[in-house]
Amino acid sequence: MQNLIIIDNSRFISLKIRIDLFKRLSKDYKVKLYYLREDSKIKENIYISDNFSTQRLGLITFIKLITQIYRTDKILTFTIRPLIIGFLLKHICPRLSLYPTITGTGPLIDSNNWIYKCLRFFYPIILSSAQHIFFHNRDDANYLTKKNKKQNFTITGGSGIEISQKKSTKINYKIPENIPKIACFSRLIIDKGILHYLKATEIIFKEYPFMKDNIYLAGIKYKGNFKNNTLNDSDLQKWEKAGGIYIGQPSNVKAFYSSIDIICLPSFREGLSNVLLEAGNADCLLMSTNVPGCIDIIENDCGIVFEPRSTESLYKALKKVIFLPINEQIKFKNNLFEKNIKKFSKQRVIQDYLNIIN
Repeated sequence: MQNLIIIDNSRFISLKIRIDLFKRLSKDYKVKLYYLREDSKIKENIYISDNFSTQRLGLITFIKLITQIYRTDKILTFTIRPLIIGFLLKHICPRLSLYPTITGTGPLIDSNNWIYKCLRFFYPIILSSAQHIFFHNRDDANYLTKKNKKQNFTITGGSGIEISQKKSTKINYKIPENIPKIACFSRLIIDKGILHYLKATEIIFKEYPFMKDNIYLAGIKYKGNFKNNTLNDSDLQKWEKAGGIYIGQPSNVKAFYSSIDIICLPSFREGLSNVLLEAGNADCLLMSTNVPGCIDIIENDCGIVFEPRSTESLYKALKKVIFLPINEQIKFKNNLFEKNIKKFSKQRVIQDYLNIIN
């Protein structure tokens, strides 16, 4: 049995959304997951199979890994830092097959920060050492492979979701009998478009007072980011006074989606939005920006589209969705249900990996 090393940023994220892929790979390989960051949310050991183990990758562990790397056959990485580590291991042991997964590029492509400018230069060089690359959206794939037309890559449906076996029986809303509940579920940072959401919904509260206490914000106050990318508490408090409800991180995500009619994601860029996938699978109506990682899900009449970084565009989209006729709601949801089955199921994503890695 061959040895497969997986390197990921977060143990929690890795075991939360990729566990089914790891289970399947451990049937064919002896798998070792190295993670860069421990998370308090998962402290206990999770049993996947006798062929699967996990370990945090610190300096000492990395040195030990280098001494044992010649026993390894393949490396699968997720996100940027694990890719760089995989690239170094590949150069130490050239016979290794490297399979990076680009889950998203964040500000890499658009930022004028000198760090990101350097990364834009070196990224294609690093990726050129890969046997095959997995991307979560077509824009990232087109941008990062344009300098190497011979680069092999696959665009997967993100990490995939468990598709509902049957469509939900959630009741469609209609003003004034059934007022819709709208929510944005995201890390509370500027790049997720949260400020535009707060400002646009404040206008909605003034114009349509019946929407007060029916518009929500969910997610954690994210501190591990640049200061100018962090939402101020004062902005959130002002919004709550205007009529919004901040609920923090939902303890039961499925119950949260079941209680919401419309999920809004005003992000500036995503890898492939798991929130939109999960919410759509829970029969929520989707509205999001025309950006990579969001438009891949809601294009072709699978949701309401608006422009990024624009409070006015979001405000107009909110007005449209609040009064959306029931037949339009049904059309969007049916289209999304069919797309999820074809492109975003876990089974489809796992098969994409198996087709290449095996």
